[in-house]
Formats: sequence, C-alpha cells, structure tokens
Amino acid sequence: MEAIERSSAAKLRSRSFRPFLRVIMIGGTLLFCAALNFSYEEWISPVWSYEGFTFNQPRFSLLVIGYILSGIVCVCSPLRIRRPSQVLYWFLFLTAYIPGLFIPLYLQLNEASELLALQVSLSLAMLIIAIFCRIELFQIRVYPVNPRLFWGVILALYLVGHASVLYGFRGNLHLVGIQDVYSVRFPAKEFLRGHAAFGYISQFLGFVINPLLMAYGLRARLKLFFALGMFGEIALYSTAAGKALILAPVLLVALYITMKLDRGGWVPKTLFSLSAVFLILTPFLVKSRPGPLFNLGSVILVRTFAVPGAETGEYQYFFGTGPHTYLSHVSGINLFVADPYLRPLGEEVGIFFGRKSKFGYANANANLFAMDGIAGFGLVGIPFMGGLCGLVFWGLDSSARMCPLAFSIPALTMIILSITNVSLFTTLLGNGLFAWIVLFILMPRNLSCPPGLGTLTGTRWAKRQGCRS
Repeated sequence: MEAIERSSAAKLRSRSFRPFLRVIMIGGTLLFCAALNFSYEEWISPVWSYEGFTFNQPRFSLLVIGYILSGIVCVCSPLRIRRPSQVLYWFLFLTAYIPGLFIPLYLQLNEASELLALQVSLSLAMLIIAIFCRIELFQIRVYPVNPRLFWGVILALYLVGHASVLYGFRGNLHLVGIQDVYSVRFPAKEFLRGHAAFGYISQFLGFVINPLLMAYGLRARLKLFFALGMFGEIALYSTAAGKALILAPVLLVALYITMKLDRGGWVPKTLFSLSAVFLILTPFLVKSRPGPLFNLGSVILVRTFAVPGAETGEYQYFFGTGPHTYLSHVSGINLFVADPYLRPLGEEVGIFFGRKSKFGYANANANLFAMDGIAGFGLVGIPFMGGLCGLVFWGLDSSARMCPLAFSIPALTMIILSITNVSLFTTLLGNGLFAWIVLFILMPRNLSCPPGLGTLTGTRWAKRQGCRS
C-alpha cells in the first residue's frame, strides 16, 4: 500500500514539474539561439569569412521571427527522452534547424521574403517530425537471435571487415590532426572511386559494428568490447580521416552517461550546456591563434553548427535558379528520374561557391532539409522531407522499443552525426540506419548478460551477472 502511495506521489510531482521544465526548455532554446548569433558575429564570420561565412546586417524582423519560430517549435517538441528518435530529433533541431533559421540571414544570398519562407518551411518540417515522435509505436514483432550466434557473427564481421579495409588501404594509412584531414581524405576518395566495395564496408563498420560493440561494452561492462569498437573507429579514421569516427567514442560515452543518469531533464541540460560552450568559448577564440583551442572551436562552432546553416542558405540560392533533382540524386530513384547534374550534389554546390583547397573542390554535403528537400523540390520539399524523416524515426522507435535507452541511443551515435550532415537516404541505406532497424529486431533481449563466448568474457564474470556462460 505504501509503495502504491509513493508511486502515485512521484507521478503527481512529475506532472507538476512538467510546466516548469517546459518553461526552462524554452528559455534554453532562446539562449542557444542568442549564443549562436553571438558566436557568429564575434568569431565565426570575422575569422572564417573567406570560407563563405560573410556578415551582412540581418533584418531585425527576420531575427525576431527566428526566435519566435524556434520557441513555437520548442513548445511542440519532446520534453522527455522516451524514444531513441527523440535524441536524433534534438540533434537535428540544434545542428540543422536553428542554424538554418539564422545563418542564412547573415549570408543574404536570397531576398528577405525567400529567407522568411525558408524559416517557415524549416519550422513546419520540425513540427511534423515532432508529431511522429509522439505517435503510438507499431508493435513490430521481434525475433531475438541466440546470443552466442548473434555476437559470433558480429565479431566475425568485425574481424573480416577491418582486415579487408586495412589491407585495401595498405601503404596509405595515416593518423593526422584535424587540420590535416584533407591530405588523407582526398587521396582516399580517389582510391574509393575505383574500389567502391571498401567504402561500403567502411561505412558499415564505422556506423554499425563499432558503435554496437562500444555501446554493448558500456552497457554490459565489458571493457574488451568497448576497446574493440574504439580501436575499429581509429583504424577507419586512418584510412579516410573522417572526423566523426574519431569523435564518436567521446560522444558515445557522453550519451551513455547522460542517458543512464537522466531523470527527465536531458533536453534543458543539453540546451544550457551547449549555450554555455558558445558563450564561454567564443571570447577565448577571439584572441586565440591557430592551435588546439582554435581547432576545437573550428570543429564545434564552425563545422558542427555554422556549416549546416550556411549550406542550407547556399542550397536555397543554388537551386533557386538551377533545376531540381526530384530525388534523382538518390541511387535507385535515378533509374526512373533523370539526374540533371553530372556530379554529386555536394560537388556541384561546392564548385559553384568556389569551395576549393590545394587538394581539390570540397564536397558540400548538407543535411536532409537542404540536400533532399531544397535540392529535390525547393522549399516545399523541406516539410515533405520532414514527414519522411518522421516516418523513418517512427519505424526506428518501433523496432527499438524493447531495448533500454542507455544502450540504443549511444549505439546510434554515428547515425545521430549522419542525420545532421547528409541526405536522409544516405543515412538510411549507406550509413546503416536501416541496418540498425533490422539489428534491433534480431538483437538478444538481455543486454546485461555476456555474449556467451567464454574465451572473451570468462565464466566468472558470467556467473556474477547471473548468466550462463
């Protein structure tokens, strides 16, 4: 009886706390918007204007509208993290939606009316995704595979996959700093043009297998599994210098810890934490010279947040006069719809805006709102892609409903990074989101037990966990 009363009291406290938490979340969103604008005006544009981050005094009315729209979308957004897609939603909100509201206002590649239409389209897309994050999940039937078989196959794929990739890139393996990634990336890109299979294997390992091992290692307290996954990401980084690969273990651990300790305040804590990073880091960067601090600022402030916003504005300008693709840039759809461009979209946009280094033109890949929505259909394509993205999120949640969030969300770390940087179709097929949906359906249910491989875990550990070795 007392237990029931305590449970009822806890529910009442939770309900009474929700309005206060919602107000805090709105405040965090508005603070983040202000911090992004502050950083752009004080450091990003003055230092990186040669990369296209120009400064033109934005219209005050559009700035105000940006704050109002972000607040409205925030009110309708998930308050508590109860599904994996809700974390993907908030990363998309922070790295694609908010920058897309404000950064194009400084570039002013389009007229004010077009910029307003962009803000409204982005907001509609996020509202549509937010609706899908609330729809009751579909009861997808799961087919848990025997743990010994499941993990045996995963480890075999890990060993064979990494061995083949490292063999393929032999003689061209380099662990370089962030400032030198293009010295490795462009030669690797040329190599993959003639050896596409290695690219597919690398993507599957980096976005699925290695995060799976790291997340499971944390969840089951198996240091060996986490080490295998982390080593795999570092090995893949040495082949093509993908910055996401080297940052993945750090973000994965952060997601695991925050999800494990979350009591309902993950969203506002994230908003205020990122706002603090912008507000504290920017004044130091203004006086900094090239070095570790400068590199940190370029990765966090520029690459993670400013670039997606700038590319949204650039895609709007480029496809305002150029022909739309109607999704012909997607493999498979191009069999039925003719692609009007000879090169991949990222290269076309990069060449148009003169994004060039000593290694060649940069590939201006963008998030799903720009690369699929604007490129495919114009501004009306943004809400359409919001609906398609929401449907994919709903399918992901339905397949992962049996897995604890402290496992499923860290496991999707690379998917989180992908959904904010490339086409939705690339994330779904090439980068492994569909593979994750299948894995969640087949995965053994008891994630607290070892895989049953005695040579890797040991029977003593298994007995202490109450599992059979």
